[in-house]
Amino acid sequence: TGAVTPVAELESVFISGSTVSRATLHNASYIAEKDIRPGDTVVIEKAGEIIPAVIRVNLDKRPPDSLPFVFPQTCPECGSPLKVYGQKMMHRCPNMACPPQVKARIVHFASRDCMDIKGLGESIVAMLVDKLGVKSPADLYTLTKETLMGLDKFKDKSAQNLVDSIERSKTRDLGRLIYGLGILEIGDKYAKLLAEKFQSLDALMGASLDEIKSVEGMGAGTQGNQQAGVRALSVRAFFDDPHNRQLIERLRGFGLNFNAEKKAGDELFASKVFVLTGTLKSMGRAQAKELIESFGGKVGSSVTKETSYLISDGEISGSKIQKAASLGTKVILEDEFLSMIAAAKARLEKNAAENSEKDSSTGASSTVAPQGSDQKVRADVSSKPDDGADGRQQTFDF
Repeated sequence: TGAVTPVAELESVFISGSTVSRATLHNASYIAEKDIRPGDTVVIEKAGEIIPAVIRVNLDKRPPDSLPFVFPQTCPECGSPLKVYGQKMMHRCPNMACPPQVKARIVHFASRDCMDIKGLGESIVAMLVDKLGVKSPADLYTLTKETLMGLDKFKDKSAQNLVDSIERSKTRDLGRLIYGLGILEIGDKYAKLLAEKFQSLDALMGASLDEIKSVEGMGAGTQGNQQAGVRALSVRAFFDDPHNRQLIERLRGFGLNFNAEKKAGDELFASKVFVLTGTLKSMGRAQAKELIESFGGKVGSSVTKETSYLISDGEISGSKIQKAASLGTKVILEDEFLSMIAAAKARLEKNAAENSEKDSSTGASSTVAPQGSDQKVRADVSSKPDDGADGRQQTFDF
């Protein structure tokens, strides 16, 4: 994204189970608001027991010669003048050719949640950019086995595997592609909503700002949330940029899928909202989410009055379980969830077979199958506790 994010370099201190030597300072406004200066003694806490952040300054220990911090006005990597964007007032480098940005955009495009190009991690991307002059995601589709084998890390098989993975990425669904484009403020959730609303990248590119705002969470009807309007503006601004248009036309030329896949919904899942809690034994949360969405359902992050089912691992404690009880939300265990999946898959396969028989009689052909329904269920789970942290704080010098 080109964001220049300030970080506090600290004297190492042990807090909440790990040694901390850096903490986020968010942006220039945050530094100014809290008057954080080099040489200060500060209080930090781990937000959610994960990310260390500076909370306040101990002014009694401030050095007498202390001076306010002056935020840099040029990019530390390429020297371009920084610009301030968005509601969060983030300083960003506008140079699309800035090396770290180029590498980060390609890594994001190839990531598992976007185009899922296996074997294209940070080190390989850095090599492609530095050695082969790859400058954009579209350049990936020009790579050949022979070109890759000229690099130190590639042999015959590894080069062919990467070329094959890049080729397979052309068929990824529209939501993944929109997310992979790296539009500011648009994560995978809103990328999927945009794909569902407009059904094609061309329709999205041609949509007016008001049409984009009509998407859930993008502006219209979202009271008290200025960020929603920023999302819509960000989408419109992205597609109005000539450089981004050029990238999209190159991707089109390489044959990437620009259309949404029509999902075969099922009565047990269609328009239902599912929330997961705990650790499933049969699959990871990402796979459960994909299966639910492939049958027409939606996955939420927290239990609300809109939640249809809470899928639980059987534990009776936790904030989501308590919320479900207070709202009267139905709680289902993993076995029932798996039975729902099996029933939905069986119905869709039956419908597909019946449609196929009808089409055979008329000389046509038709296939209906939920995306991801042919995946094998495996145990590959990592989960986060539902409840928050205790907000422990510690003071130290840096």
